[in-house]
Amino acid sequence: MQPLPQTSPSTSLSPSAFPQSILEPFTQSFWQITPDKIFHWNPDGKYLSYHCLNPQAQHFTGPENLLGQYIQDILPSQPAKQTFSVLRVAWLSHQVQFSTIYLPLGEYFHRVDIRFIPKGPTIMGLVNDYSFP
Repeated sequence: MQPLPQTSPSTSLSPSAFPQSILEPFTQSFWQITPDKIFHWNPDGKYLSYHCLNPQAQHFTGPENLLGQYIQDILPSQPAKQTFSVLRVAWLSHQVQFSTIYLPLGEYFHRVDIRFIPKGPTIMGLVNDYSFP
């Protein structure tokens, strides 16, 4: 697993919200990175909810297009396959997973880091977009 990039978040995600077994593999710095967006998926990759915490974060598609859709219907083929594959590993293993995908936004490809956290009947995706100004 590649290391997470360092950022200077204005707030932090509290590790107390997650069971201790999820926290063990990660250092405190893992939890200091505030996500730009939070997705909740079911195990089949269906978007159940969406929260945008950073209004400057760019969007591949608007949130009104996400709910009830599947990862494979929203993202381009290769990033969709990778995202769904890592989501399934997180779900089946009950272990937090990390992935980086690249999405076309305008003339450029934007790097998107996703932390996949299995939580109850859903998988939570903590998303950071490192390409916005």
